Amino acid sequence: MKRNVILSVLLLVATVVSARDYYNHSIGIMAGSTYGVSYKGYVFPVEGLALLGDMYVNLYSTTGGMVDRYKGDRADMHFDVKNSDVMTFQVNPNIVYQHKIKSWNFGAISWYAGGGLSMGLLKQLNRTQLRMKQNGKPLGDWYSSVLDINLDKDAVFGKFGLNAVGGAELYFTRVPLVLDLDFRPGYCVAWRGFKYGAESGTMNVNFFDWAIAASLRYRF
Repeated sequence: MKRNVILSVLLLVATVVSARDYYNHSIGIMAGSTYGVSYKGYVFPVEGLALLGDMYVNLYSTTGGMVDRYKGDRADMHFDVKNSDVMTFQVNPNIVYQHKIKSWNFGAISWYAGGGLSMGLLKQLNRTQLRMKQNGKPLGDWYSSVLDINLDKDAVFGKFGLNAVGGAELYFTRVPLVLDLDFRPGYCVAWRGFKYGAESGTMNVNFFDWAIAASLRYRF
């Protein structure tokens, strides 16, 4: 009985290891709309399941909406945001499923897909057009530093979001390297407290969040 259990465990381990696309861990750099460091590892006891974790700066243009919530009797102000350039510094852990497509003498190519979280800081880089609303009534368009009521271009916001991820990985057999290319669409919320004269409150901004990244990692 004990022997059968040991053989079953060894068979399971061998099956999982053989499905790991030739390596356990990889770490390296990423570039594209993002610039930072990247890690991928088959750390789960499930065939084809991997942890993809990155820390990077992301530069992109996006659209969204903003709400100023005042403490007191003043009504909330709503803004539609048009084509705002933003920069984020974030940590992005993802869980992805990876499957090999084809192998050659020099390596193999796989696809992967999954999703995860984005957590960090966000800053706006430009002035942009807003469409203001109060109590559901349009108040017109104006140009402003959208993410701060005091027009503070250096305002930094906290950021939290959800994202999907999909891409392809090229594995090299003769050198210990892997090359990934992926797209990460998502949704994020940025927030910040503010003080405007005698009034104070919170500012919440929602954005379409995305990144395009190429990663070159050393596998081991």
